[in-house]
This record gives sequence, structure tokens and C-alpha cells, in this order.
Amino acid sequence: MDEEAAAGADTAAAAGCQAAADALGVWTGKAYSEAESEITAGENVATIRVIRPGEAVTEDFRPDRLNVELDEEENVSRVYCG
Repeated sequence: MDEEAAAGADTAAAAGCQAAADALGVWTGKAYSEAESEITAGENVATIRVIRPGEAVTEDFRPDRLNVELDEEENVSRVYCG
């Protein structure tokens, strides 16, 4: 794959992830157990990472990765790409 094609694929992946994050934002404040099946369906998302409080995560930025942050009660507190 040439550089231009790779850049286009990255842009498409980032756009797909952002669309998924926007759509799944409705789960913010709700129990992850209720949202899990819809979130993990992962349409247009290469990777899904669930982040629990105090959990160590890498700081690398991946525009195609959906991050789902949970609070202490296992409620979705944030859904974003990166």
C-alpha cells in the first residue's frame, strides 16, 4: 500500500471510530453491563478498549481504537477514540 492509500485508510478508520463514539455516547452514565453488547459490536472500529478506574493503559494514540472509560460503579463515563 502506498503512502497516500495508507493515509486515506487511516482517515477512514478515524472517521468510522468517531462516528461510533458519537453514536455510543448515549450510554454515558448508564451501566456498562447494559451497554456492552452494543459497544462491543464495534462497527467501524478496529479495537475496543474498556478502561476501569486505576487501570494502567498505554498512551499511544490510535485513531481507530474506541476507548470506553468506566467509573467505580461500572457505569460508562466516557466514550472516545484514541
